[in-house]
Amino acid sequence: MSSESEHRCSINSLEHLQKLEENALIVSELEETSHRKKKELEALKQQIIKKRNEKEEVAAKLEINAHRILKQFIQDEPNGRKSLRRKQINDEELELLRGALKKARQMKAEEMKASYRLTGATVEPITNKKLRICWDTFHQGEFFESFYAQVEINEESKIEKHSIPFFIPIQSLVDRYLSDSMECFVQMVGNYLNAYVSRRQEAVELETVHKDMMVGEVHTASAFDFLQFYIQVTEDNILEVCVTYTDLQTETIQGGPQGAGVVDDSEDLHSELVELKNQLKSLSLAEAISEFFAKNS
Repeated sequence: MSSESEHRCSINSLEHLQKLEENALIVSELEETSHRKKKELEALKQQIIKKRNEKEEVAAKLEINAHRILKQFIQDEPNGRKSLRRKQINDEELELLRGALKKARQMKAEEMKASYRLTGATVEPITNKKLRICWDTFHQGEFFESFYAQVEINEESKIEKHSIPFFIPIQSLVDRYLSDSMECFVQMVGNYLNAYVSRRQEAVELETVHKDMMVGEVHTASAFDFLQFYIQVTEDNILEVCVTYTDLQTETIQGGPQGAGVVDDSEDLHSELVELKNQLKSLSLAEAISEFFAKNS
């Protein structure tokens, strides 16, 4: 090997060694940075855990003592309102009072939601004086749709906006129940809504199941509290059936509608028509018509 080749090889080795040293230094710096970051992250985690524990401790203390704290500052007046026991409250006491009031409202809201959820309704607070009520409606165990109302709670509680059908006497229910008993109000509105949905689905089921036997469509009122339809009994007889519900809280035909009736000009089907009228009080519309056809086919 020539001296020039040896010199070149020496330079290459030196450059390689320098690169190895540089890489080692970079790795060392990265490891040090990573270790430092891990320590900082761990310290941050501990701070978060500490703050969380402090928050949970304060929340638990407020939950236990919320009502006791409120009693220290608030008293009942003869007119039913509440007022402060003392005129002067320092900043520390004011902060404590605010926390107790907030927790008391949260606890009340949770109690309301748990209570109403069991009845197919949920109540969510929007502000201190406004609530959003959602009613879920069902028919034969199947969910169909939800209805909503935004309620303002004060001395004269009122509905601000809602999606409840116009034929349900919502204002009468507000006047009668809302100010005195939110639970009664929610339950009564729910009864009307579920009754409406059940009557509607009865009509839909009737038209679907007996489509081939019916002459024309099922005619209904908006509230589905009146139905009129025609069915082909024989080649010569078309039966007109009218079903009337006098109570909008009647959920289905199975509840025994008042005034359910059958009208037809044929004397040959008189006994069968009387039986159909009775069946309409114990069976669904579709089931009653099926029974009628089974006996007269």
